[in-house]
Amino acid sequence: MHKYQGSLDGLCGPYAVVNAFHLLGCDDEVLEDIFKVACQSPVRSRWPDLLWEGTGLGDLQRMIRSVMKLPCIDTSDLKVVYPFLNNNYVNTKNYWEHFCGFTDNERFKCGILGLHSPGEHWIVFKREGRLIEFYDSSPKRPRIRKRIRSIDAAGRRRKPANWLVEPRETILFQSRS
Repeated sequence: MHKYQGSLDGLCGPYAVVNAFHLLGCDDEVLEDIFKVACQSPVRSRWPDLLWEGTGLGDLQRMIRSVMKLPCIDTSDLKVVYPFLNNNYVNTKNYWEHFCGFTDNERFKCGILGLHSPGEHWIVFKREGRLIEFYDSSPKRPRIRKRIRSIDAAGRRRKPANWLVEPRETILFQSRS
């Protein structure tokens, strides 16, 4: 069972890191250490604002790097990839074509997406064909399955009910081999 955040905090970033490592096979004892390291890793000037403003991409990158240094985490076969960090994909179709290319192979384990709607939120995912299984830190809807076509990535939603992701905030965990 993945971990949940409180209803008043903006700590979805550290919880997304914890839940990603949970999907990668870490047990509850290690997850507590991961949470502590993730919360300690942002620069001091981000605290306490990070609690209510939330985690930015730079904060999340720093959290992941810090967690990967924990002695209890085996990183010998683990690689973190930010495939869209320096690319501007002009439409949703183009983003999903590239996304599927990155996640359709055996090396892909899980990922974290930056949602911009509904709400500013980090959420963990795994792929199952044209479906994406999300593992949310919100206790209201901890597991959500969505079709790729119901998620937009081009800066605006094609349909009001669609989720909107920021392509730059796509983080993938892959095996090296």
